[in-house]
Amino acid sequence: MELGLGKHRFLTCFLIFLYVAFVFYLDNLSDSGMAVAVMYVIAVLLASGFASANVIRATGTVCVVLTVSAFVWGHYDDLFDDSLARCIFSVAAIAITTVLAVRNQRGTDVLAQRAGLLNLSNDAIFVRDLEGAIQFWNRGAEKLYGYQSYEAINAVSAELLNTKFDVRHAEAMACLVETGRWEGELVQTKRDGSQLTVASRWSLSRDERGRPRAILETNTDISERKRTEVKLQEQERERRVILNTVPAFVWTNLTDGTVDYLNERWTELGIDLSGISRRLENLIHPSDLPRWRDLWAQAEQSAEMIETECRLKTGSGVYRWMLMRGSPLMSNADEVVRWYGVMNDIDALRQTEEALQQAHADLAHATRVATLGELVASIAHEVNQPLGAVVTNGEAALRWLHRTPPEIAEVRDGLDRVIAEGQRASEVVRRLLSLSKKGVPLNKSVLNCAELITESLALVQRELMRHDIAVDVDISAPDVKVRGDKIQLQQVLINLLMNAHHAVLEVQNGARNIRISLKLSVTSDVLIVVQDSGHGICRKHQERLFTTFFTTKRNGLGMGLSICRSIISAHGGRISLQSEEGEGAIFTIELPACST
Repeated sequence: MELGLGKHRFLTCFLIFLYVAFVFYLDNLSDSGMAVAVMYVIAVLLASGFASANVIRATGTVCVVLTVSAFVWGHYDDLFDDSLARCIFSVAAIAITTVLAVRNQRGTDVLAQRAGLLNLSNDAIFVRDLEGAIQFWNRGAEKLYGYQSYEAINAVSAELLNTKFDVRHAEAMACLVETGRWEGELVQTKRDGSQLTVASRWSLSRDERGRPRAILETNTDISERKRTEVKLQEQERERRVILNTVPAFVWTNLTDGTVDYLNERWTELGIDLSGISRRLENLIHPSDLPRWRDLWAQAEQSAEMIETECRLKTGSGVYRWMLMRGSPLMSNADEVVRWYGVMNDIDALRQTEEALQQAHADLAHATRVATLGELVASIAHEVNQPLGAVVTNGEAALRWLHRTPPEIAEVRDGLDRVIAEGQRASEVVRRLLSLSKKGVPLNKSVLNCAELITESLALVQRELMRHDIAVDVDISAPDVKVRGDKIQLQQVLINLLMNAHHAVLEVQNGARNIRISLKLSVTSDVLIVVQDSGHGICRKHQERLFTTFFTTKRNGLGMGLSICRSIISAHGGRISLQSEEGEGAIFTIELPACST
């Protein structure tokens, strides 16, 4: 392109040279009295179309010199005739034309420099008149739309680019004329037929009288941004659809605790955020609120996932149990930006759990009563013994009183024995009542394990002795303690002892022995081991032995061991079984030790 432009300039210079020579020739030969030298003005004008100011001056100077030379050459014998006026007129015309051409060239250079600056912009910039005809078209516009400058100049921009406005064109023009500026988005068509969206900025140029003259339009391609916005909007709609489909109450919190989003599931609870100051804590049950606030305070410091159960107030004023989970969204600076979370309605589950706990308590009570039913003979013996001793000591005291003189010291000793035996009978009855009570709340305290074993054995000792069953007690750690509910742990021991009792009763020709031991494990946990000399339990039954309603007894309920496992689990321990057929069974209770 530069090579073609150079050839064009060379050809123009050559033509100017020929033209100047032709005019010089005419000026020398003509004697018509016309100012032929004025024709040099055309050479100056031709030079101004492509040459610099210096070249224009040089061209004008050459033309003046040739005019004067031709005049002197043709009129050297009479320099002051009428030809002198024509010569002066021609020189003046050439000089004035040269000055005006130089001045115009300077203005053109300024415009070219400004146009060069506009060409440096990546945005599409063009100038159009009030009718829309394009007067200037920068390289950014060529690159963006595909039209070259010579194709765009004088074309109507709205027609060339098939422009579609986001507002009416008349409104845009009215705003432009009133304020001198207008901004908006346009949809335009490129040369290849593809469409693009541009952010368009119009600036109005006015003349010296303040009348609108031209419009400078700057367009930035935002097609990719618009596609991204559309994609984000689609993703947002999909996200909302997904969140509204999730069978949970979804929420997001800002770092100050303000809720900024709830999915549509919350309408099922009848909750209006505007009525709770947009804070979830205003819906939390007063009893759960301190724990809720402590949890959030810890979560804000640790920036870790949280999970808790709490009661939430619905629109009808009813509180429902909710399982709340929250997870923080972290910034690149490891700071919490907001919290995302869900709440699941677990009110029905909590009611079911409470019903199961009540059923479990009822079954445990029934099991204790059934166990006591098996111990009727032992209970009668345990009570009759102290009562018989009371009667015997009372009668002896009466006999000592009827003597003359009465033996007061013997009477006092007899009454002391009566009181002691009465207290013994009362203790037996108290233990039986504790086991038979229904609905006793869990009451954990520090318990001495050796005493727990001794008291449990006292309730079954008579039954074991009646069937000639030997009990071996090995207390190797007499001072170890656990924290638990005394009645429930006694129930477990009595159940295991009665199961061992039933197991050894099936032994016809062997020893009938039960061994109960207390010791510490290698991890310092408390171990209570109940071992019998029965026939043992087969492997296929061992896997199901702690399952509810499974029993190996002919008349068993299948509840005892299941309840035992639940009780021990509630105390943070576990119960296990080891057994080989023909070698008896070993039940081991493992509980965490308590120092105080």
